[in-house]
Amino acid sequence: MKEPRRFEDWGDHESVTEPPKKTQIEHSEDLVFWRVPLATSLLSVMANGVDKPDKSKTKDRRGSKAPTFEETVMQMSPEIRTDVRGTQQNVQELKQEFVDLKKGIQEVKEEVASHVTRLTELETVRVPDVERTQQDALNTIAFLQMKERENQLRVRGVPQLEQDNLKDWLIEEFAACWDLEKDELNSWIERAYRFGPKKDSKIVHDCIAVFKTKEQRDNILGLHYKKSLKIKDKPIVLFKEIPKHFLNLRNNYADLAGALRRNNIFFQVRVSRGPLLQISRKDTKN
Repeated sequence: MKEPRRFEDWGDHESVTEPPKKTQIEHSEDLVFWRVPLATSLLSVMANGVDKPDKSKTKDRRGSKAPTFEETVMQMSPEIRTDVRGTQQNVQELKQEFVDLKKGIQEVKEEVASHVTRLTELETVRVPDVERTQQDALNTIAFLQMKERENQLRVRGVPQLEQDNLKDWLIEEFAACWDLEKDELNSWIERAYRFGPKKDSKIVHDCIAVFKTKEQRDNILGLHYKKSLKIKDKPIVLFKEIPKHFLNLRNNYADLAGALRRNNIFFQVRVSRGPLLQISRKDTKN
């Protein structure tokens, strides 16, 4: 029996047997076969199995075999482990920095709380002490000013003169009002001057008479309390030179002083380191 024609190399599909142009019938002693190449080839494959391609030929033709996914991962595993270890180290460092940052924030909060507490203590405890110290300093300065001006007498209401020789003019008026000797007054008063510019004649400024001693000044004040000085029928005001600081403090007693006057209670305002207002126990009605 003649061998049927089939695909020569099934695995490579390189060549195929040329089929006949027409069907031929061959006789044998037992069987008659139709020579159909494709059918014969299929029967041969079913009988003998499919020839597997030669791996060596495939390898030689297509080059080296591509690595599998598992092989690629295994090859990259050392680098991956190194990257993972580096990432873990960076995360650890970030955690430590975060812990340090939280610690620093807590320290700042504690320091701010300490400063707030300290400021509260200063406001509640030391502010009154500071105010008291400042008040004592102002009192001391005012006392020094008071001491410096204790022999000065302020005269208000003196008319502006063409030739403003205040000392001689005051001596004349004092002697005429209280029957005093001019020579004696001349020895008491050292000098006299007026506040403000001389050319400003529209405003009558106060005058200051400087005495040699405090007692001489007080004598003139005592005479003025008994008989008020008048010039051309206009009253003249004489008073001591008191620092403005003491005048402001005396305003705190204004309501009390008014109540005492309304009830005819004698009182006297004195400049001292104690209370400014001293009240007598005697009533003026008695």
